Amino acid sequence: MREDTRLRAVASGVVNEVDVARSFGNFELLGRFENYTIPFFSEKGIQNNNEINQSSVKWGTLSAFFGTGLRFPVAPYQVDNDLRLQLFGQVGYMYSQPTSDTPSTVTLPPDTMLYGMKLRGRYDGIRRNLLELPHTGTATGFDLDFTHRERWSDFGNPVVTFKKEDTQDYWKLSAYWLGVLGIPGLSEENRFLVTVHGGLADRKSIDGYDAFRLSSGLFVSEADDLPRPDYPGALIYQALVSDYLLVNLEYRRELFFFMYLHLRGTFIWADGAIVIGSNQIGFTSTNGQAASVGLTTGFFWDSQLYLESAWDSGFLRNGKPGASMMLIWAKSF
Repeated sequence: MREDTRLRAVASGVVNEVDVARSFGNFELLGRFENYTIPFFSEKGIQNNNEINQSSVKWGTLSAFFGTGLRFPVAPYQVDNDLRLQLFGQVGYMYSQPTSDTPSTVTLPPDTMLYGMKLRGRYDGIRRNLLELPHTGTATGFDLDFTHRERWSDFGNPVVTFKKEDTQDYWKLSAYWLGVLGIPGLSEENRFLVTVHGGLADRKSIDGYDAFRLSSGLFVSEADDLPRPDYPGALIYQALVSDYLLVNLEYRRELFFFMYLHLRGTFIWADGAIVIGSNQIGFTSTNGQAASVGLTTGFFWDSQLYLESAWDSGFLRNGKPGASMMLIWAKSF
């Protein structure tokens, strides 16, 4: 039986996403709130695996979205299996502040209201296992965003300046596809997964404030998490890119009914963020690869543990390879 009201929240206090939907048959009224507001820490660019203090700035956004949509159940008719088409209007606010390390020659963008539209499509035909990991099927979707910054001006430094006429309005298109299937000759305990994420944007309008942000975390599995581009080893929203193509190839083995081993290879082609003139974020073509091994296991109180070790060829560190470890405890309510 489908619920008439759905609420989904990913909350950390300073970075949050909240979605709510009220269904009237196949028609829905939608609301969404999101914010990226980290009050005590500045964001810095990375160059040669070092943070560049001169690039530091405190900034954030918070936005509310209101819209309507259509939602239809699809096979195999589990809780996440549906086809959705949604249209939102956006009202938001953006602020930026210098830090003690920000050079006096840097001009930051003004605080401003944000107005925009979001068109979003989702299809999920995935059958999931006991731990809600994808077992068979495919899923796909897209997000098309247009944003207008009401009060805007040129910003940058003496080396590079972002012009008002280029950056006041911007659009971004992102899409994803996931497929999971068995391996011929092997039992259903063995799965092969392919995920593809991509993004396009107007090259002239993209800056450090509106770029796509890649991160890592739990293996993406639930329908509303599938759009998240996952690059192993990245911190939350660490990797800034404009145009990008991200491909994950994974072999998964069921060790026990509550424990799964993941072996993954990741490939990315992107216009990645670089520091220009010691303090301004720009973008240049780059690529990278990552190899990771992970373990998902059930835990007490119907929760999950995810342990991952990842090695990156240099995409995350501007050319310098490195490794990382991650342990996440997750509980759904």
